[in-house]
Amino acid sequence: MRILALNAGSRSVKAQLLEVDAASRPEAPQAPAWSGERLYRDDSTGVAQAVRGLLADLGAMRFDVAAHRVVQTATVPRAAAVPFDASLTADIEAAMGLAPLHSRAVLATKAAFDAERPAVAQFGVFDSAFHRTIPERAAVFSGPYAWYESGLRKIGYHGLSYAYCAARARAELGTAASERLICAHLGGGCSLAAIAGGVSIETTMGYTPLDGVTMVSRSGSLDPGLVLHLLRSGRYSLDELDRVLNEDSGVRGLAGDSGDLRDVRAAAKSGSARALLALDVFTYRIRCAIGALSAALGGLDALAFTGGIGQHDAETRAEICAGLGYLGIVLDPTRNTAGGDGARIEASARSMPVLVLQTHEEWIMALAVRDAGNPA
Repeated sequence: MRILALNAGSRSVKAQLLEVDAASRPEAPQAPAWSGERLYRDDSTGVAQAVRGLLADLGAMRFDVAAHRVVQTATVPRAAAVPFDASLTADIEAAMGLAPLHSRAVLATKAAFDAERPAVAQFGVFDSAFHRTIPERAAVFSGPYAWYESGLRKIGYHGLSYAYCAARARAELGTAASERLICAHLGGGCSLAAIAGGVSIETTMGYTPLDGVTMVSRSGSLDPGLVLHLLRSGRYSLDELDRVLNEDSGVRGLAGDSGDLRDVRAAAKSGSARALLALDVFTYRIRCAIGALSAALGGLDALAFTGGIGQHDAETRAEICAGLGYLGIVLDPTRNTAGGDGARIEASARSMPVLVLQTHEEWIMALAVRDAGNPA
């Protein structure tokens, strides 16, 4: 199967052409036959132009199926990948208010693709499907039970990344040494997952990607009473607070300017107290999450870092791990600085394994479509 994996984000559409067969494995991604990315303006016209540009770049290269990454739905995905039909479109539209930028982008990408390649079968691949295994005690919110009955529960995100990292950790470390794994996906959005025997049992993001640890521009978890107070006091309208919590909070909100950790770290080294605080909060909340997830797992066998920050930012990894010696997590400074995909950065054989991984979400998308059946 030749699958065109389309990943529509809030500012760009990325694409990879991947070939998979029955023997393809999650932990062994193949290099794409082609890849591309187009930036777009924040509207459906810009998305359509980006999709047309990518298909023009692809030229005459053949593919059987298109796969779209679906970030947000209003309920837990029923499968890892499903045909992108009217039912899926309705599910995405129902969740539009929860992640409007991503939802609008994927629907606009689908519409543009329909116009250009109407005969090609299309699938939606869910970023949350990996977390369908989270037990009820972790999924339920402590509100009225009617919420849970109506589908208001923890959904979780970054599942494509976690599916890859779980398989890769098992391949690198062996099954026993990765039985209880915490994976930290740290990028623009940040979350962590507790993975037992390759299966998700807990994650830090909840019903939406706004929940969990402090992120680059998102607040992460807040006291719900504070949110109610800010609305009741008239300090923010609902839409204003939505924007602030998603775009002007987290590291950016605390540091007061850029949310890019490179900029914040430079400001901290120049003496900015706010930048120092932002970095301290960011790494502290992640460190606390590792402790909580290790409790959910009943112990810990390995830790893996992925995502743009997790893979490339050695200083942040060191600061997160500095307080985790009680779990056996001790980094080797030289190995940590060198990093690189597949790097083992723990101090010694007596230390807990700590991996640095480059994730491959599009590869997992392609395998999900393969496993859903070949519609071509």
